[in-house]
Amino acid sequence: MSRSHLEELEEIGGRRSHEVDDDDDDLEQDIDVEMGWVGETCLRALLLGLLSLLLNSRPESGEKQEKKSIQDAIQEIKASRANLSRIWSALATMRAEFRKVDNKSIFPDPLPPPRHTKIHTTRSGALNGAGVNVTSSAQLVPVILPLIEMVLNAQAIRDEFEEGVKEAKERIKEERERTKAIREQWEGMKKNNPV
Repeated sequence: MSRSHLEELEEIGGRRSHEVDDDDDDLEQDIDVEMGWVGETCLRALLLGLLSLLLNSRPESGEKQEKKSIQDAIQEIKASRANLSRIWSALATMRAEFRKVDNKSIFPDPLPPPRHTKIHTTRSGALNGAGVNVTSSAQLVPVILPLIEMVLNAQAIRDEFEEGVKEAKERIKEERERTKAIREQWEGMKKNNPV
């Protein structure tokens, strides 16, 4: 991921588009929440990274159909030029392939578009086969979360985390030994050179 995408991920937040009156008990009140989430290109880079990690963490003896569907999704997302509907279409196709193999859904549908969104369709950008129009990158949050969990549960990632913990423990041990050596050196100098 580029530095600009990493900076964009650091600035994630949300804000309400209008205040809700506490005294109003109307359950039918429409509360629009505008998500301050990442842009389309950052989402595309995030998904490409997650899918690449997921592909690389699959065992060689694993399902070839799953690996092929991940590779196809990566290629389609690369070709999507950050078009959210095309990105979702690639993910929906991958999900369908996984469902054929495992008979379970790996992630849910995206959130529906905000009510105030106007959707203009063309022949090339018509509603995809999954039946969901994706107009905002925030709609894909429920799709990304399970992908992140899948990547974090992968054995290769766990091994990397464990290796990082081992390295950190070794560095801490070395630093303690250096600190102890310096402390002993200073105490020796104090004894030899009283003031």
